[in-house]
Amino acid sequence: MQNVKYEIGKPSNTPVLLPIRGSLTDYLIIPREGIKENGGFGRMDTLYADNKNFRDGTPKVSGVHTNMKFCATLGYPDLFDLMFIDVHVAKFSNPSDVSVVLRSLAFEMIFGGQTLYVGFAGSDLRPYLYLDLEINKEQENKPRHEQYETAREYFDQRLKEHVDRGGLWLWYQIDVRDKNGRPRRIESTESFRLDVKQAPFAKPLDGEVHLKTLLTGVHYELGYSR
Repeated sequence: MQNVKYEIGKPSNTPVLLPIRGSLTDYLIIPREGIKENGGFGRMDTLYADNKNFRDGTPKVSGVHTNMKFCATLGYPDLFDLMFIDVHVAKFSNPSDVSVVLRSLAFEMIFGGQTLYVGFAGSDLRPYLYLDLEINKEQENKPRHEQYETAREYFDQRLKEHVDRGGLWLWYQIDVRDKNGRPRRIESTESFRLDVKQAPFAKPLDGEVHLKTLLTGVHYELGYSR
């Protein structure tokens, strides 16, 4: 970012960009028959490109369907370090519809117009309910009760983070950091979007499936000294 007028750090007597853990959210409604054809692009919808309306023109409710202040950009001077993409199943009629929808979807995170950053299938998303505890060689040598304590602490922390979100099994996540574990920095005026492509259903769903997507990481927002 050129001509930076703000610093990232602790509050001081001058304006700063303060790191705040959070997510950039947008909402996708999958009809019973699936996403409609989008010209020559097939069955596709796009998230984060329009913070005002759904594809059919229906208005989005700020704070419910999205928290984006602008279309396709953060707005100056905000920054965002993208680490994960989460998907929350906000509404469904039949649990089987959820698995059908996730198996049918493919996601592409696009920056700057047409630059693909990461692509993944809905089936690549990992449910939060899955206990992902990696035990390295050092941990394997620890007494069994210490291994159990580590697992319990991990699960308790995971549970506290998501119990207020409406349950664990309705939440899915994928890690989109690079191979060194570094986040992808989104600059303030850099355009971005999440394309969602969908394969046809064998038969209509029992009802609409509503998906809330969250670009999760650290949001740097303008703050002031106390």
